[in-house]
Amino acid sequence: MAKLNLEIELDWLDENNNIDDVIKNVIIASVAEKVNASIEKEIVKEAIKKINSKTDAILDVKINEIITDFITRGFTEINNWGEEIGETTVLKKLKDKLDNFLTQKVDNRGQEVKYNGKPRIDYIIEQHVNYDLEKKVREAAVVIRKSLEDYVNNELKKQIGENIIQIVGLEKLKGKEEVK
Repeated sequence: MAKLNLEIELDWLDENNNIDDVIKNVIIASVAEKVNASIEKEIVKEAIKKINSKTDAILDVKINEIITDFITRGFTEINNWGEEIGETTVLKKLKDKLDNFLTQKVDNRGQEVKYNGKPRIDYIIEQHVNYDLEKKVREAAVVIRKSLEDYVNNELKKQIGENIIQIVGLEKLKGKEEVK
């Protein structure tokens, strides 16, 4: 249900107009203005949606073209001494790098080294095992500590209770009561 607020100013009336015609014209003009504003908002909203969708589609195509061009464009590879190695592409270099990633030699921090390193896959597995092992050891230490605390508390209570009974002499009283 739509709510419509109308304001009517009746400052003047011509001799030819009556109040009914003036009110009718004002209502019609006001309703037309409100409907036009609502339709205009909807048209703008739909236009923005369509423009955004078309823009996204065009951008996707252009970005794909740029990336494809970049990846497939050839370049001359150069070694550390500035000597040309040969022609290659970004895609081939990326493939070679990914193929060799797990077999590269790394140090104890996972940094690539030329000599005396271990394969990255071994480093990754070792790190994962160490993490899991440390976690399990911490959990076991917490359980053992709690068990020891409980045991020590119970034994101390028992020992203290026995010592108090001996000190106070309740053993003797206990023995006399049994005799009776």
